[in-house]
Amino acid sequence: MAIFRYQAATATGEATGGVVEAADEQALYAQLRAQDLFLLTARPERGRRLNHGVALSRGERLEVTHHLATVLGAGIGLLTALEDLIDHAPPRQREMFTTLYERVRGGGDLSEALALFPLAFPDTYVQVVAAGEATGSLAERFNDLASDLEYQIELRRQVRKAVSYPLTLVVAVASLVVLVFTFVVPQFAPIFEQAGVNLPLPTRVVVGVSHFMQGQWPVIVGGVVLVAGGVLTAKAFPTGRRLLDRLLLALPWIGTLRAELAVAAAAHLLGLLYTAGVGLLKALDLTAGVVPSPIYREALLAARDRVARGEPLSVAVAASGRFPPLFQRMVEVGERTGDLDATLARANHYYREEVPRVIESTLGILQPLLLALLGGIVGGVALSIFLPMYRMMEVVG
Repeated sequence: MAIFRYQAATATGEATGGVVEAADEQALYAQLRAQDLFLLTARPERGRRLNHGVALSRGERLEVTHHLATVLGAGIGLLTALEDLIDHAPPRQREMFTTLYERVRGGGDLSEALALFPLAFPDTYVQVVAAGEATGSLAERFNDLASDLEYQIELRRQVRKAVSYPLTLVVAVASLVVLVFTFVVPQFAPIFEQAGVNLPLPTRVVVGVSHFMQGQWPVIVGGVVLVAGGVLTAKAFPTGRRLLDRLLLALPWIGTLRAELAVAAAAHLLGLLYTAGVGLLKALDLTAGVVPSPIYREALLAARDRVARGEPLSVAVAASGRFPPLFQRMVEVGERTGDLDATLARANHYYREEVPRVIESTLGILQPLLLALLGGIVGGVALSIFLPMYRMMEVVG
């Protein structure tokens, strides 16, 4: 593919031009004729290739989407909206927005232009825009996409918050264990041994663990590295990712939270796509590609296959055994009333409110448990040190 700068004319003789990507000049001519344009001149841009690897963060994509939703909602044309994006874009994004502008100005669809930059506009985004173009509701669809991105950003913030505090406590507990058993206990162990008193069971346990950690630290470090390497290796292969996902889903509290997040993501994306006008099979396929859990991805693909064979969606999701009864009943009611798009939208709304509650309740359980574990370690070590010291004072007395 090459980049061409061209001049063309419409059927009424109006001049137009731009920069587009095409295999060669003949392909460029065919591309323009499909847009009812007549090629006048074409000049290849030597050494220039369209950069399909331009990426946008979720925050940047949200800004672009908000801009398009606002401008189109105000009745201003799409070309004007894209010109504004070009004027305010940083250098690394300006060429991308220029390409979007040129494609649309040449008569192409915005969704097809967006598809040229998959790292900036993922397939779900493109499909919603295409549905908006087909139904003449592009402004509404950009509003839906903006709402979706706001939800994703807020959900990621909540998940990071949910993970960061327990993770900090786990690191603190691990650091405390290493400090106590490799530095504190070895300072007192010789004193107890020289005193000749019978050490109580808690003290013998703590001293034994301390000796093991001091003498076998290469084995311990090697074991930690081996486990971490095994997890990273497993994540590199589909079977390993599936196994890790199954293990996480089986954990108490954490598994519940992960399952809730997967169901919420599925309900949210399926509702967004289907309400926008994307076909159910395509919506299921796209949703499966975005849901982070491999187990739920398989469940959605299996549901898609069942729907393709003529089964109702409610029966297909129930057969997977992964979706809660409430979601199944909501889908069944939507199918029975012929209002599936509104039902999926309600399911989307429900899970947007339900997930923060699940995160909060999970935090409410994990935080006290970790704090109790931290206090138990500190209290246990303190008891193991003070008990023999008390016996030593009795002997001296």
